[in-house]
Amino acid sequence: MSTTNPVLRAHDLLTLVSTYIGGAALGASTSMYIYEVAVRYFFNAPTTWTSDWTSYLLVIVIFAVAPELCRLSSHIAIEIFPEQLPETPRRILETTTMTLAAGVCLMSAWIAFDETLDLYNSGVVTIASASTQKWWIMAVIGYGFCNCGLYFIRHIFTAVRGRAHPGDVSVG
Repeated sequence: MSTTNPVLRAHDLLTLVSTYIGGAALGASTSMYIYEVAVRYFFNAPTTWTSDWTSYLLVIVIFAVAPELCRLSSHIAIEIFPEQLPETPRRILETTTMTLAAGVCLMSAWIAFDETLDLYNSGVVTIASASTQKWWIMAVIGYGFCNCGLYFIRHIFTAVRGRAHPGDVSVG
């Protein structure tokens, strides 16, 4: 978190907190899976809820941690073509792809948040042994997409100014 802008620092802090939450969800999911294996094979008493809850927690793991990957530009990228380009066309390509990525992420967030409201208002639950309200799962998905989209926008401004963004070794 090297920025001096308080809004950007708050955004980075929120992302850091959500990354820790994602890590905790991964730990909880792993613990549940170990518990399930132990009670199933050592005590012949399988649970009915661990499979469902490990799936729910997986959503948290993915969408709480994805913004940190976007912040650091640690997402998967095929850079063989951009690395062959001169600096100006490379910046244009990076800006274009980040603009498209931001648009897709923010549109996905809009859809997810709209669906979150519908699910909340209708009270829809998952069809599972350990059912839960669907709205909170969709809200986590919306958060992840929205936060990733905001980082792509931040990277666009960084690239336009000609500076490298975190994790980028090709732009100088």
